[in-house]
Order: sequence, then structure tokens, then C-alpha cells
Amino acid sequence: MTPDQQFLWTRYHDVLFFDTTSRTNKYNMMACFFAIIDNCNRTRLVATALLEDETEESFVWALSMIKKCTGGLVPKVVFTDSDPAMASAISLEFSESIHCLCIFHIDLNLKKNLHLISQLLLILMMSL
Repeated sequence: MTPDQQFLWTRYHDVLFFDTTSRTNKYNMMACFFAIIDNCNRTRLVATALLEDETEESFVWALSMIKKCTGGLVPKVVFTDSDPAMASAISLEFSESIHCLCIFHIDLNLKKNLHLISQLLLILMMSL
């Protein structure tokens, strides 16, 4: 974290958004992004990490480094996708925080799963 990012964290760390990319860089590593919303409703990137994998251990390391850089300040709420390793790491490192699922990811999963269910129903109806 840069000094500017640390300053933003101290002011706006109440709600954190935590997301990863899926090995889209030339090093084939996971990129983690940690963002907050400032007092002007702007999304501000406060930390990044490159990880070899999406294991609980890797996420715990990333979150512990954030705690170390911010003097132990933890968010009140953390929004993520539904990654179980991420959820477990949050409960271990940010145990006082409330973990919530991002509505964007819930919407994507609903559309994907409901689409599959509707296709199955259509196949079943056609076979009758």
C-alpha cells in the first residue's frame, strides 16, 4: 500500500470490496483488488496483491498484510463474490467484520443457474 492508500484506508475502511481476476496477466497469477468508497462516492483502490492461487492460506496472507500496513484497522463490512476460501480468510483475519456477497455476483449466478434450470425444464417438457 502506498502512503496515499494507507491514508484512504484510515478514513474510509468501514466498507471494503474484495475481488480477484482469473489469471489474466502474463504471469498467470491471481490479481486481488481491495477497494473502498470515499466521501464523494468514488471507488478508490486501496490495495492490490498478486497470488499464486485462490486458497484460504493465500487470502489470509493478503488480508494479514493489509492489517499490518494499516495498524490493525479492519472494515466493518466486506463484500466479495461467493468464494469459500475468501470467506474463510475473512472470518479468520477480519473476524469483527460482516461478510456480505456482492449483488453483482449474486445476479450473475442467478442468471446462470436459472438459465440452466429453464433449459432442463424445457427438455423435460419436450420429452413428455
